[in-house]
Amino acid sequence: METRHYRRQIVIIIVFLSISCKKEENPLTSETSEIQWMKLNEPGGGIKGLAFNSSGHAYAGTSGGTVFRSTDNGGTWAQAGTANPNIYPAAVSPGGSIFARTDSDGLCRSTNAGVTWATINTGFPNRKNFSLAINLGGQLFARTDTNGFFRSDNNGDSWALTYSNLPSRYNQSVAISPNGSIFAGTSDGNGVLRSTDNGDTWTQVGLTNPAAIYAFGFNSSGHVYAGGYPAGVWRSTDNGGNWTYVGSGIQSGDLYCLGVNANGHVFAGTHHGVFRSTDSGGSWSQTNSGLTQSDVYSLLLNANGYVFAITDNGIFRSVQSTIK
Repeated sequence: METRHYRRQIVIIIVFLSISCKKEENPLTSETSEIQWMKLNEPGGGIKGLAFNSSGHAYAGTSGGTVFRSTDNGGTWAQAGTANPNIYPAAVSPGGSIFARTDSDGLCRSTNAGVTWATINTGFPNRKNFSLAINLGGQLFARTDTNGFFRSDNNGDSWALTYSNLPSRYNQSVAISPNGSIFAGTSDGNGVLRSTDNGDTWTQVGLTNPAAIYAFGFNSSGHVYAGGYPAGVWRSTDNGGNWTYVGSGIQSGDLYCLGVNANGHVFAGTHHGVFRSTDSGGSWSQTNSGLTQSDVYSLLLNANGYVFAITDNGIFRSVQSTIK
């Protein structure tokens, strides 16, 4: 598994009854509960890329080039199709198209649930190092390791370079907030960059002191979370205009990734496993029961509330959903 790709890219129970016969609860909504993790049986010799559609179905690329699909949160897998031997599903559009990066063919797309794949590099450099994000309207955005930022308005059929001077060519982190703002992290003192016009122009919006910003997360209240190195999480309540440090409870030197579930719980993948906050970053608890690998390079959250943690020792999933 290519952990370097995952590292620099990107929600995560015991059910009990009280004596008063209260309704069954999901204790993961409690600040003191512990998430239980299970290791997934990975198909095809190991998963190299993972993406989810709006229904929570998973698409996995494997080292042998076979693409698998799971409709039960990674519990079982069925072959969907075959593609490039080194394919890494990265994102699924609102219309169901699956997009993946490859080691040799640049960007690929499947419009039939992973059965067949086609290369879609018209106007797009044949790069293997890039990050991909899709907004709610289906526009695609890609940040490459050549400082370029590309956009497609036609489901990947063609691409246009919209900005060519983004700093930090070795940090391709990019994410889109629910209001459509695009955020990009840097690792050279430029902090966080933001675009409010679909990537045509960019503004530096703070956090120049951390050495690097590698991850972003968003909740339904409009809060923006940024995570980076040295380990820390910052929160903005005004679309990146101002930032407050909220990572004092994370006891780890490296923070690789962030995720936010539908309840607004924030998850951080670090050198010391997973930390969770249920109060917008006010406090954090380490939650690693069943997680046998401490470095968590990516956290992927599906629509059903399950958290997937990508590590050097495979992929782990929360045993139960983290949302009500």
